[in-house]
This record gives sequence, structure tokens and C-alpha cells, in this order.
Amino acid sequence: MSIRFPLYFIASMLLAAAAAGLSSCNSDSYYYTEATYTGAAVTSFSLKKNDSVLRNIDSVFFSIDLVNGRIFNAEPLPKGTKLTKLPVTVGTQNVSKVNLTYRIDGTDRDTTVSYLTSPNDSINFAAGPVKLSVTSGDGLTTRDYTVKVNVYAIEPDTLFWAPEAMQYLPTPFDAPDAVKAVSRGDEALCLTTCGNEAALSTSTDLYGNVWRGSTVTLPAGASVESFTASSEALYIIADGMLHTATSASDPQWTSTGIKMNYIYGIYETDGRVLGNVRNADGTYSLVTYPATTVTPVPAEMPVSGTSNMLSLDSRWSFSPISFMLGGRLASGKCTGDTWGYDGTSWARISTRAVFPGEAIAICRYPTVEVNNKSWTFTVRNAILAIGGQDEKGKVDDIVSISYDEGITWSEAATYLDLPESIGNRGGVQLIVSSRMLDLATATDWSSIPLSKMMQLRPESGSLSRATAPITEWECPYIYMFGGHDDSGHIYNQIWRGVINRFTFVPVY
Repeated sequence: MSIRFPLYFIASMLLAAAAAGLSSCNSDSYYYTEATYTGAAVTSFSLKKNDSVLRNIDSVFFSIDLVNGRIFNAEPLPKGTKLTKLPVTVGTQNVSKVNLTYRIDGTDRDTTVSYLTSPNDSINFAAGPVKLSVTSGDGLTTRDYTVKVNVYAIEPDTLFWAPEAMQYLPTPFDAPDAVKAVSRGDEALCLTTCGNEAALSTSTDLYGNVWRGSTVTLPAGASVESFTASSEALYIIADGMLHTATSASDPQWTSTGIKMNYIYGIYETDGRVLGNVRNADGTYSLVTYPATTVTPVPAEMPVSGTSNMLSLDSRWSFSPISFMLGGRLASGKCTGDTWGYDGTSWARISTRAVFPGEAIAICRYPTVEVNNKSWTFTVRNAILAIGGQDEKGKVDDIVSISYDEGITWSEAATYLDLPESIGNRGGVQLIVSSRMLDLATATDWSSIPLSKMMQLRPESGSLSRATAPITEWECPYIYMFGGHDDSGHIYNQIWRGVINRFTFVPVY
């Protein structure tokens, strides 16, 4: 039985737990046996220990395709691994010959070595595939295999923001002075303004940069920063009042009658708008729409400048939680804490915060953890926090990460850093949208048919379970909208980022 707690109880205990790592697998699996080439079969293949080339290189997993005569590591070695001098271990049974033919490094000549008489000779895999010939014990059957050691040509786990994929904001204005992008379901909405003019665009195809939009009329005194959306309606604050509209194509704004100075976000469970109002005495109160009990904003809770709000079904709470990061306190100071709302109460839920700041953007995005002992990887769910600005308005390019739903934060690995082409900026909005990829659109070093493949662990030499062929998979992309520099200049840009590995043909 799962034990869950109210949010205030979680906050008081300051729970911290690492997010569980997820490894993807294919539920449709099969076993493949092969008897045709038994007499000249390769039962296992591995590289010998060679720490001068790569630590634990002897644990790299090689797949053996007996039908097509191919041996290869489906998960490539790290970029830059040297392949010129690699001794190998070849597993066979009752054979009379095992020969390896390869190109001599720096020449146009091939050479052949006998593995049975010289098992420790180094093989050059840098010049291309190596020919492995195995002859049965009776000498009647010879089987040729192509052995390829694959190495990544790029850093696979880098969060890559392709310059050629950069697009302009979907706006008729050459120099918009405000932008706010939000998502609801599979739809992205982007509101831009220039002076007294406004435009609202929508898209269900961010990868294709397909937008529909038109100029719209906002209520007088509208704050573009406050623009948000639930599955049912749009919301914006104008002159201290919350306004709503139902249509994104032609929004007709009406006042809700609720005073509100700042919108934190939407509590997605019931579509409630969460915000605050500044009282006449300078204090702040928490308010919602539809209206619930009004309570004071705690002194350590931000009243403005918070990140966008994310929602999750927490494994620790009775109810789903919506949470935000950073922001400016009523005192004028900034915070780096995570604050969450469970449908009843607010609480600070972080035990290790980010650097205090405002206008930080957060998104839920999977990351990769590589096991350097087996050179395999697992996918871990994470929350990324990107950019923002300090109390004095200086923007930054800091990327922070949380693996436990916003409770503890740390600086992200360098391969998740923003490139210089994006640089420092605050107030960006992040939307994650997945796209189905297939073998034709993959950017992997090859397209590997996994059907009829016998996969062997080098240390076991026994038949193991193989996954069915993968022809398409879901790839998550991050879209970064707008943002501003230190002077408040708005970037008229949309950047698309992806961890390189997610565009490769999956091999596990």
C-alpha cells in the first residue's frame, strides 16, 4: 500500500529522494535460435581489457547476427575512442581456423592474423570493418563475419540546440516588446505585443513551425507576463483584475470580478487559477479563481517573478501537486526555492534550492545516465531549470537539474549547458513537445535491423533475450521562446533543443 501525505506534512519533513531511473524496453520480445551455422558459429565476441584506450572496454556488449554474418556494438563507444590497436576475444566451439583480416594502419594493405595461434594480437578497426573467418573443426564449413566497432561521431548526451533550427516568434511584429508562450495539452499558444497592438498564435506542430494566428485586442492595462491557459480557458490580468476568454482564435475578454495582481499558474486537477493580490497596506494575500478562502502570502513565499508552473502526481502526496521555482519576495529579495500547491495549501518543498533569482524557466525533460562500467545507459526523468536573472536584473545562462520533483536542485552537467549562440537570457518560456521519429529520419550512425539477431553477453556466452525490431520512437524536443537580455531587449527567437541520443535508433 502506498503511503501518501498532505503537502504541508511533506514540507515539514523536508523529504528528499532521488527520482527512480527508467530504462526503456520493448514489450514485444522474442527469442531467436540459429542452428544453420553451428559448425562455424561465433558464440561470443568482446574486446580485451585495455585501459589505455577506454576503461572497462572489455565489458562493451556486442551483438552477433548469425544470419547476415555481422558482429557489432549496437551502443557505440564514446566519441574519440581510438580503434587502431584493439585485441579481441572470440568465442567458438570445435573450430579449426579463426582468422582476422584488417587494413594495416596508415597503409592500403591488408593483413591476416590467426586468432588461434596469436590470440593477443591487436586489430585495427579504425580503417573500417574487419573480416572474421571461422572454419569448422572438420574443415568443411567456413563462415565469414563482418566485425565493426562503432564509435559516436558526436557527443550523444549533449543537449543540442541546432542553429539552423532557430525560428522567429510567430508574430507580425518585427520587434515585439513582450512575449509569453504557454501550452495546454498538445497545443502551444504564443502572445506577443508591440506598443498597443497584440497578436495571438497557436500551434500543434512546433517541429514544423506551423502556426495559426491573428491580431487580437487585449483588455486595457493587460500584463502579457500574466497570460496563461487551462484546458478550458485563457486568462490574463488587466489593471489588477483577472480576465478570461474561451477562444484562442478570437478571444473576447471578460472580467471575472476577482482582484489579482500576479498569476502563479494553473492547478491542473481542477483548472483553478492560482495567484495573489496586493492589499492596501502593502501585504499580499493568496487568491484563486474560482474563489476559495483568502489567506496571507507567507513571508518566505515569492509574490512575483516565479517560473512557470509544472504539475505532477507526486508519490508522496495525497493530491496532485503544482509547483514553481524562484521568484521575488515581498521584501524585494529573491528566492531559489520550490513552492508547491496540493489543492488545499501551499508549502515550500525544496531542501536544496537553486541560486536565488527570478524569471527562471522550468520543464520536465528526460536525461541520460551512462554506466561507465558496462557502457550502457538509462533514461532518468528530470526537471531542468534554465536561465533567469538575479535581484539586480542581471541575466544568466545557468542550467540546474532536479531528479526528485523539485525537492533538491544541483548544477546540471556541462553537456546540458546552453551554447554561446543562445547565451545569457531571462524570462524564456520552455515547452516540451515530442515527435515520432523513424528509421528514415534518424540521425544515428546507421539503421540497424534488430530482427533475427542473436545477442550474447561477452561474459556469459549464452543465448539471451533480444528485442523486436524498432521502426519508430518518440523523441522529446525542448522549444525555448523569447527571453530578454540585461537591458530588457526581447529576443525574437524560438530555439529547438534535444539530447542527441534521443534522435538515434533505439538499441535497448
